Amino acid sequence: MADFICDPRKTYLLCRPRGGFNDAMVQIEKCRLYAIKYNRVLLIDTTRSGIRMPFQDVFTPQEHFGCEVLGWTDGMIPAFDALTSVYPREICHRISSYETEWVPQHAYYVDTLTGCELNFDAAQDHSEQLIVYEQAGGGPASFAALDRLCLVPQIARLIVDNLRSLSADFDAIHIRHSDYKTDFATFLTRLRSVLRGRSVLICSDSAQAISAAAEILHPTTTVFGVTQTPDLGGVPLHNAATLDRTEALVDLLSDLFALALSRRLFFTAVNEDQTDDLRISGFSLLAFILNKNPDTVKRLLAAADPSDADRLFARTRPAHGPVQWLRFAHYLHWNRHVVTQAHSRNRRARRQSVPPERIGARYVGNP
Repeated sequence: MADFICDPRKTYLLCRPRGGFNDAMVQIEKCRLYAIKYNRVLLIDTTRSGIRMPFQDVFTPQEHFGCEVLGWTDGMIPAFDALTSVYPREICHRISSYETEWVPQHAYYVDTLTGCELNFDAAQDHSEQLIVYEQAGGGPASFAALDRLCLVPQIARLIVDNLRSLSADFDAIHIRHSDYKTDFATFLTRLRSVLRGRSVLICSDSAQAISAAAEILHPTTTVFGVTQTPDLGGVPLHNAATLDRTEALVDLLSDLFALALSRRLFFTAVNEDQTDDLRISGFSLLAFILNKNPDTVKRLLAAADPSDADRLFARTRPAHGPVQWLRFAHYLHWNRHVVTQAHSRNRRARRQSVPPERIGARYVGNP
C-alpha cells in the first residue's frame, strides 16, 4: 500500500480516544462535531482505547456521518511525522512515537517527554494543519457517534452469531465490578422478587458477580449469558491486553447489544474509590440508551445476514400481572436516582445539539 500524502489544502484532526468503549465513542463524537464545524478531515486511531482494533476494521461511517473520516494506518506515519504545523507543537515530528502518561489530579493524558496536554480548545478554530487529540471521558454523546456508524460485515456476523440464543422476551442485568465497584449482593437481593420466574441475561466485567447472580436470584429465575467473562482479578476488560482483541471486542459488543435488546434492563450506581458520589457506568448508560433506541442497534448490525438480524428484533407482548408490576415499581422507587439520571442521559443523547467543547475531556490549556 502506498504511503498517505497530506493534501496541503486540507486540515486534519487526529482523534486517539482512550478508555473503555463508551469513552472512546464520546471522544470520537467530540472530534466529529469539531471536524464538521471547522471543515477538518477526521483521522481516527482506536488502537489505544479499549477497542484495541483499527477503526476501519470495526466500523464503516454512514452517509450522514457529517465529515470526511479516515481510519489511521501505518501508511500515514511518514506524512504526518513530517508535518511542521502541528498542535500541540511539542509533539511535532513525533506523531507516531510520542508516549503518554495519565495525570490523575487533572484527569487527562499528557505527552510523557514534555508534559504537554494532548488536548485542544474545541471552542475555537486553530491554524495548524494537524491537531492531535488523545483523551478519555464519558457521557451520553457516545450514542450520537454510534448512530452514524455501521459495523463491518465480519464483526456484525460474529455478534449476531453470539446473539442467536436470545429469546423474544427476557430481562437483563448489567453489573460493573472491576475498576468501579458495585454492591452487587445487595443489588441482586433487591431484584430477587422483581425477576422471579423470568429469563435474565447477566452481563458483567466480573466473573465473581456473574456467579453470584445464579446463587442470589430466585430459584425460578433462569440466568444465562451470551459470552464468557474471564476472571481477570479486577482488571477492567478494556485494559486486559492478554485477551484476543477481536474476540474481546466482539464479546463486549455482543453483551452491549444483548442488554439493548432486553425487555427490561436493570443496573445501579457504582462506587468509585469508596466515595458516596452517584456514578453510573458509562457502559450501563449506553446500553440503556440503545435499549430505548433499537433502530440504532439494527443499523449497526445491518451488514450481518438480514434474516438473522430481523429475528433479533422480534418481540412478544409482555405478560406481567399486577404483582409483577408492583415489584417492578418497588425497584423503580429504591433505584429512582439512577433510573432518573439514565432517562435524563437518554434525552440528552437524542437531542444531539451539544457543542464539541462540552463533550469529553475538559481542556485545561498548555502554558
